[in-house]
Amino acid sequence: MRLEGHDQWVTGINFHPNGKYIFTSSDDKSVKVWDLVNNGVCVRTFSNAHEYMISCMTLSSKVMVTGDVKSSIKIWEMR
Repeated sequence: MRLEGHDQWVTGINFHPNGKYIFTSSDDKSVKVWDLVNNGVCVRTFSNAHEYMISCMTLSSKVMVTGDVKSSIKIWEMR
């Protein structure tokens, strides 16, 4: 499977704990959610999630945490 959709380098890849989704972050300041059950279709995009390029990302079943190159961290509630 090949997932394409970011406009810049991919900086982070994480599996959701349920194994059905992959979350990716990118230099394009976005986070994308890919549905592995449905052939890798992008089901959600957090456009301009940060003011600067996203440099790191991690997640659990309840939260996603992203950080950018200017040391800003955001915590996102998972629903």
